Formats: sequence, C-alpha cells, structure tokens
Amino acid sequence: MLLRNCFIPFSTNKLWRKIVFTNFLLTSFLLLGQEKYRDSIRLKLKSIEVTTNDSLYISTLNEYARTFIQENNDSLLFYAELLGEKSRASHNILGQAMSFLNKGTALATVGKFKEAEIELTKALRFGKTTNNGIILLKIYNAIALNNFLLKDYTKAFTYAQEGLYLAKKENNKEMIVLFNMNIGAIFGILEDNDVALPYFKEALKFADEPSQEFTKAMVNTNMARLYEKIDSLEIASNIVDLATSTMKQLGAKSWLSYNYITIAHIALKKDSLDRAADYLEKSNRLSKELEDNELLAENYLALSRLAIANSQLSIAKEHAKTAMVYAESANSIANRIIGEKLLYQIALEQNDTKAALTHLESYQKLSEFQIETNVHSKLLLLEATSRFQKDKQLVVETRTQQEEEQSNTLVIVGIILFCLLLLLFFGFWNHKRKIEENKKLDHVVNEKQKIFSIIGHDLTSPLNTLQQSIELYKSKYITEEDLRNTLDRMKGGINHSSFTLKNMQYWAKSQIGELKPDPTEINLEDILLQCISHFKSQIDEKNIELEYELARHYVVFDKEHLVVVLENLISNAIKFTPTSGKISLKIKTNNSNVIFSICDKGVGISATTLKEIREAEMVNPYPGTNLEKGTGIGLKTALILIDLNKTKYTIDSKINKGTCISLLFNAI
Repeated sequence: MLLRNCFIPFSTNKLWRKIVFTNFLLTSFLLLGQEKYRDSIRLKLKSIEVTTNDSLYISTLNEYARTFIQENNDSLLFYAELLGEKSRASHNILGQAMSFLNKGTALATVGKFKEAEIELTKALRFGKTTNNGIILLKIYNAIALNNFLLKDYTKAFTYAQEGLYLAKKENNKEMIVLFNMNIGAIFGILEDNDVALPYFKEALKFADEPSQEFTKAMVNTNMARLYEKIDSLEIASNIVDLATSTMKQLGAKSWLSYNYITIAHIALKKDSLDRAADYLEKSNRLSKELEDNELLAENYLALSRLAIANSQLSIAKEHAKTAMVYAESANSIANRIIGEKLLYQIALEQNDTKAALTHLESYQKLSEFQIETNVHSKLLLLEATSRFQKDKQLVVETRTQQEEEQSNTLVIVGIILFCLLLLLFFGFWNHKRKIEENKKLDHVVNEKQKIFSIIGHDLTSPLNTLQQSIELYKSKYITEEDLRNTLDRMKGGINHSSFTLKNMQYWAKSQIGELKPDPTEINLEDILLQCISHFKSQIDEKNIELEYELARHYVVFDKEHLVVVLENLISNAIKFTPTSGKISLKIKTNNSNVIFSICDKGVGISATTLKEIREAEMVNPYPGTNLEKGTGIGLKTALILIDLNKTKYTIDSKINKGTCISLLFNAI
C-alpha cells in the first residue's frame, strides 16, 4: 500500500498533467470562478498604464500568467517570457524571480523536471535578493515539488523544510500547512509512519480557514491510510469518512478513488468482505475513468486479497497479475513487491512449488532494493535535518560573531583615537615612545585578528580547521603552542565525529534488523581503560575526577558492541557531570555475575526521559552541563546493543543527584 502524496499525484495521462500542480493554486487563488477571475485581471492589466518600470503592471502580469497554470501551459509559458522581458528591461528583480518560477512550473507540468530545475534554481537565486516572503515561499514549494516528482526525496525534504522554516518566520498559515503536508508525504512514502503523522497533525492544526477544506481532506486521506497501516482501524475509519465526504462534494475523483481503497483495506481487516467488494468496485470504476495506473494497481491488489479471503485462488491470481501490469506501467516498486508476495502466497496454496519459488525470489530482490533505497533516503534525510539545524545555528553564531567584531572594532578605533590624542597632546616630542605605542597597537590588532580567525575556523569541520591552523602557523600568525592546542582540539573533534558516526551506523542497522552479535571472551578492564582514553581531552577540559575500583574479569560479549556501549556510557557521564565533578567506575563480582557500574553526580535523568529512552525510537537530545551537543541516540543505541548481547542492566537516576548505570555480565 502506498501513501498518496500531498504534492498531488503525477502520471503521463493528460488529465493529470492539468491538475498535477493544484497545490500551486492553493497558494495563489481559488479554483472556483477561474474564468471570472481571469477576466478581472485582464481588465486590470488594460487599465494600468504600461511602462517599463511599472512594478504594479509586472505584479499584475504575473498574477494573470498564473491563472493559466491549471489549463493552458502554452499561455503560462508565453506570459512568463513576457514577464521576464518587462522585468529585465526595468531591472525588476522580483519580476524576474516570478518569471523563472512560472517557467519552471510550466516545464514541470509537462514532465520536463530537469529543465524545470534549472529555471526554479534561477528563481530562487533572484527570490533570495528580494524582501518578498510570499514569492520565496512559492519558489521553495515549487522546487520541493519538482524534486519529489524526480523521486529525489532528500532534496524535496530539504527545500520543504527550508520553506516551513520561512513560513513559520513569516507566520504564513497557508504555507505552513502546505509544507507540513509535503514533508509528511515524504516520510509516509519512506514508511516512517511515526515521523509522518506529526507533520500531518500540525498541518491540520493550521488549516483552520474555510477555503482550506480541500487541503484538510487531503491531509485526512493520508492520515487515514497511515492509521490503517498501523492497525488503528477505528481512527482510520472516522478520518477517511470525513475526507470522502469532502472529496465527493468537490468532485476530486482521484482522491475519492484512493479513499475507497482505504475503506476497502479497513473492511478486509475487519472481515467485512461485502463492504470491501462494494468500495473496490467503486474505486475500480473511477480509476479506469481516470486512467491512473497506480490507483488501478492498488485496486487490483486489494481485489486479489479479497478473492483470497473468499478462497477464490484462481481469481486472486488473475487480479494479482493484472495489478503487476499496472504497477510496472506506473513504475511502482512498492506495489510490485506486494503483487509478488500475493502471487507467492497463492502459489503455495495451489501447491505450485516452482511458481512459488519464482515469485519468492522476485519478491526478495524487489524488497531488498526497496529497503536499501528507503534506508539510504532515511539516512540522507537524517543528515539533511542535522545539516539544516547546524545551518540555522551557524546563522545565529555568525550574527553573534559579527556583533562581537563590531564591538571589537569600536574598541580598536577608540584605542587609535586615544593614541592619536596622546600623540597630539605631547607634541610628538618622544619619537621612540610613539613607535612603541604603535607596536602595541599593532599587537592588539593582530591578536584580535587571530581570535577572529580561530572563531571562524571553529565554525567549520575539524579537518578544515586543522588545515587552516597549519597555514596560520606557517605564516607565523600562531605559535607552536597554539598549533598543538588546536591539534588537541581537532583530535577531540575528530574522535567525537567518529564516535557520533559510529552511533548513527549502529542505530541505523538496529532499525533495519541488521545487527548480529559475535560474542567472544573479553577482558572487561582492558576494554574499559581503552575506551576511557578516547575521552581524555573532555575529561581534562571539565577537570573531572575519575574514581576507579577495577579488577580483571572476562565476560562474553561482542567486542565492537561492547566498545560502543562503554563509549556511550562514559560520554554521557562526562556530558552531564558538572565541571570539577566526579565519576566512579567499578568492576566487581557477585555470585555468577561480573558487574560493571558507572556512576556520576550530575544532572540526572527524569522518569519520563528514561521511559523515552527505553521505548521511543528517537529521543530528543539534551545539552550537557557545558552545553555539549548530542544526537539523542547514544544511550538508546547502547541499550539496544546490551539487549542484543543478552546482558541485563539497571539505571538508577535522580534529578540533580546523578545517575548510576550497571551492567550484569555472565561470569566465565
């Protein structure tokens, strides 16, 4: 089962090419009364005195051009070109941005996505130089849509997220709804239902205008399918009924067909076979009328399930084969996977072993490809999210740095003026004193430049910082001691990056079931001391005292897994221990167990956070006592690995009192 994307579905059918960009219209004007609206704009154009520098004429021309988005691509292109000519002649940057936006829209409408990307990139470049938030939001939406249709979900997500950030900054409810829908659709297609649902819920929260009735129905349609997939059938049923009622009133046949399939899925799960058959018949009729191959594929897959439920295996087989034809035509791998699985099940029921093996092999190949693609996209989205947050933080830090630079510049100017006044006051009678004062002033300027340089390098990656520090040393801007200090920090930064990357790798593998332990006998004390050495710079930086009570004991555990577990426990203890605090590490025996414990007297973990760590897939990261950043998956990853290696653990924590985590290994 696929999630229906809120960007509006695209196919090669001409009908869909006319309505694929309905979401553009959601940000422009209502579909109802289109001709009357266009006539009023045409009259407005005629009433305006046409001059090459008339901004009102250019904005009105853009408004008129966009009335053709739905139904006349040639007219849209013509007026987009005319808009570009007028804007270039009058050096109107906003008009040029609107021209490129309209050309990109026109190209994407006919499936020329690569060409559209070129025009939309130009639109974004011009749009960023204007102060028009609405146009910039429309450009972000158009680029996100174009990348979605190219199935580049990472780019689509990145631009949609940028748009959402700007929409919230502009307090534009309409666009907040649209971008939340689009991001939710991306995660829904990648089967991240728990991530997708909050975006759809936020979209509904902001869709509180009567004009957004269709938008709310689209959101409810997708939420219903998500709830059906996680077997929350009553919620799904209530939501899909609301969406279906709206789609009937608006005559949105594609969405109505999709809702009928969802209702049929719910009915099949409730064993209401007659109801399922009734709605699948309605959906099939609409899908054929629309010539939508993807909807037809979903419909016949559901019909195949219905036939299996009625013990009609021959009919089920024919329906599944028909679905496969439509799925291949629509290039829908997800539906092909479902079709191969159904054909495999049917072949088993018919005792056709050869056919069953053939379908099983195809099912496995397609599934592996889909899993690999989805996992890769999810990791890229995680990276994009992280990069997005870092970029926003960089903007804040850069602004702060600029303010500091301005303040320091004023200080330097003040010093210069003071020195000049002194020189004037003493009448330049002491030439040697003047030289010494100038040397001191130059030293102050050089020191300030050195500080600014170090701050600038700290905002980049550890490797770039290391490279640039070496260049500064060669130029004698920093001493050997400065370089050594920089190298130490870079080593810590690189170690932390490696540590974070390792956590991401193990967490990602745990999400797709690829973690398999290779237990072996390990000297626990040796591994622990090795892990502690990796955090020497952080321990020294916070002046933390380590209290040891260790003994040499062997335990059975996957060696690489144990390193990740211990590094995460040590990292968290350091992170949440205040400066000059204490961390105790103990290894002791108790009957048949070797017990390792790490205790700190830091900020502690609340009961709610502990519950999230044990139960949630992702945990919101909390800053350390020195505002150290985290990913929110470190301790979660450690606990996953502990469970995987069949080892027990306890967590005893109190707010502002500290945390003690103990691992109970089987003694050898």
